[in-house]
Amino acid sequence: MGMRSSQEPLRITSIDDAIHLLPHLLGFQPEESLVTLIVGPPGCSAEGLVARMDLLPLSTCAGFLAGPGAIETAYPSCDMLMVVFSQDIHRGLTILRNGLPLLTRSRVLEAVGTDQVMWQAVSCADDCPGHRVANGSRVHAEAVYRGLAVLPNRSSLAEAVGPAHPSQLRIEHPVRVAVQQQMAHLSSDEQTALAQKVRDGVVATGAAPSAEQAWQLVICLENDEVARHLWETTPRDGARKHAELWSQVLTHCSDDHALAVLALHGLACWLCGDGALESVSLERARLIHRADPSSQPAGMSLIAALEATYRALLAPHTWDVMPRDPAVMALGEGAEESISVAAPRTCT
Repeated sequence: MGMRSSQEPLRITSIDDAIHLLPHLLGFQPEESLVTLIVGPPGCSAEGLVARMDLLPLSTCAGFLAGPGAIETAYPSCDMLMVVFSQDIHRGLTILRNGLPLLTRSRVLEAVGTDQVMWQAVSCADDCPGHRVANGSRVHAEAVYRGLAVLPNRSSLAEAVGPAHPSQLRIEHPVRVAVQQQMAHLSSDEQTALAQKVRDGVVATGAAPSAEQAWQLVICLENDEVARHLWETTPRDGARKHAELWSQVLTHCSDDHALAVLALHGLACWLCGDGALESVSLERARLIHRADPSSQPAGMSLIAALEATYRALLAPHTWDVMPRDPAVMALGEGAEESISVAAPRTCT
């Protein structure tokens, strides 16, 4: 999903281009959503940031301020493009017209509603019949060339962080028991060294982890010191390979072992600019935590840190200079929001 810096920027020359491109930047086709793209001004650190928000909560002033208002708070004076994807264009435009006056510190260069057949802008005359969405073959071709594929919907995306199948858990039960017995004889330092060796070795080869390697990582991550170390040593360069590793590990573990793995997967996704996958990792983690709030404390400390980073709309390059201690990062942990954020990607 990320883009190499050596590639030419993706070009947005019209509203039609934006309608076709935004799903590629998100990684899935948005439905009943507001998608916001920061397009400037030149030099803005968040230029290219994409955020998807559930449409219905934005129909109130409080909801709109908690959604687009949060972007404005994080990046005041930014220039934004907003596109509502909805089968009810009129409702989308009403939400935009009611909410846009609440944004006083940023510029919305254009705001439109589309059902992907027709589109209409808030700036259009009241009697405007709308505009047919133009052919997007050029935009699709450029996006696919850069590896920006589009899944049919967000549910398809969520399957990437789904739990292991019960039959697989039964097959791997002896492996899990053997690894648990192995870990019982290791100190925290030894577990940390083992987990890092397994993680770095699998990432270096690019191969999928074996069942034993996956369970070594899962069981070691129950130790808070191990979880914190793997979190703090996750690199921004090569984060995509780490995201792939943790996605593969998730196929081996059930909900009662998944929180730390989900956190590390979400972290790696954030660092490589895949905010959509980061958000589905957080959503599964929230469901697990609600079902058993007292379980997996090591994982919950990482999830709290990921939540804080997610809500603050931080760009991945901040990882290079920010404190990485999960406890420090989680200090601002608070209310949840239905926002999917993709890190800045090169757009013009």
